[in-house]
Amino acid sequence: MSGETKQRLSDLEAENANLRKQLEDRVTLRDQFALVVLPELIARHRADLTWSLVVPTAYAIADSMIEVRKNG
Repeated sequence: MSGETKQRLSDLEAENANLRKQLEDRVTLRDQFALVVLPELIARHRADLTWSLVVPTAYAIADSMIEVRKNG
């Protein structure tokens, strides 16, 4: 493999890593749905607020919303 080919592969690997990082950092539709649900969950469970339960519940509801959206 030539030096030029190795450099091109290295450049592509770096670009690929950068693109993967950008995908990880973006706000998804799931995140947006969970953010919409979160205030209501907080309001309803203010007395016994446990983030370890509220946040997964928000995402579970978001997952249900996405499923309904897919199936129309």
